Amino acid sequence: MCYGCPNLDFLICYAYWSENFTYLSLQALVEMQINQLAKAPDNFAPWGILREVFADLSLYENVTDRLTSIIFHTDFATLWERDVKSGMLITETASLQLINLNNEELRLYLKTQVIKIAQLLARSFDGVNPNSLNQEENKDLDRISDFLIEFARNIALAVQPPHDVVEEFVDILTQLIETWNFMTRICKPLAQILIEELPIAQAQKF
Repeated sequence: MCYGCPNLDFLICYAYWSENFTYLSLQALVEMQINQLAKAPDNFAPWGILREVFADLSLYENVTDRLTSIIFHTDFATLWERDVKSGMLITETASLQLINLNNEELRLYLKTQVIKIAQLLARSFDGVNPNSLNQEENKDLDRISDFLIEFARNIALAVQPPHDVVEEFVDILTQLIETWNFMTRICKPLAQILIEELPIAQAQKF
């Protein structure tokens, strides 16, 4: 797997300060990114711009159906296999929009994609002893694990009804750990914190 990615700062600055931007509304900019993604869902730049401009804020209504279709037609695990950093940003952008798109079928699709990403990581690091990795390599793996936990949170937050969020979050984390056991060292401290902070009824799910 490749760990390089385009310079996002450059892409954002270009989008904001190019000569054409002064003649475009923000809505037109968003529509431009959606048009690009409709042609090539694996295009890093439009995802990066949507992530920086909107994060988890709702997009314009006239593009939500198209974004839903784009996410459905994106193989996120393949993106991770090509380039981990780009894959993380694209998956993060899609997962942040789940709560706004309010589509359970889409949410479940992203849930299966995150598990496929964990399967990819398990194959990639099969037989690797974390104790044999240097400090920088361990930091990279911890960062990837943190991203997977964030994706799990975003996917769980979009579940309906809302009171099922904790149970859904636990389910996704459990599947991630069972799929890629490296995540155990990241999830154990997180589980302990949640057990201590959540109400008893919810903490028991951990």
